[in-house]
Amino acid sequence: MKKVLVLSAVLLAFSFSAFAQITRSGEDVQARSADAVQSVFVHPMVMESVPVQVQGADNSGKVTFVYRFKKKDYRKHFGGNLENLKAYTVYLASKEYGVDAFGGSLFFFTTENNDCTMVMTGYPVKYTKMREASDADLDWMSLVAPFPQSVTNTPSRRFHAKK
Repeated sequence: MKKVLVLSAVLLAFSFSAFAQITRSGEDVQARSADAVQSVFVHPMVMESVPVQVQGADNSGKVTFVYRFKKKDYRKHFGGNLENLKAYTVYLASKEYGVDAFGGSLFFFTTENNDCTMVMTGYPVKYTKMREASDADLDWMSLVAPFPQSVTNTPSRRFHAKK
């Protein structure tokens, strides 16, 4: 009799714990998400890029940076995406030469057996006179690089200033 009583008590406890679980709808979970929101307005920055001479540059100031790696690393770390590899190559080159970016960058990607090589050539530059974009800057920036559809649907300082 004790075994049946203990067994029924355990089964009763499990059944109560099963009913105690709370289910959430997708909206509740999404409302508590810590991801970045796309509707956030970020003020654009304007800066000058000044060419700099670095050690290892040729007579014109151009540098050549070579990044070698295994083919399995290309699939694993970059997902087989060439744009990710280009960005990482620029990151490594800017760390090596101590600059902010490269102007006129050209990339040459080759594979041979299990080895891959990314060669980047460009002119090293540093950013100076960094400031927040003014309304006059936003006018010419929209002509050079049109804003994506998601940005143009949101109000910005530019649209408020013209009213």
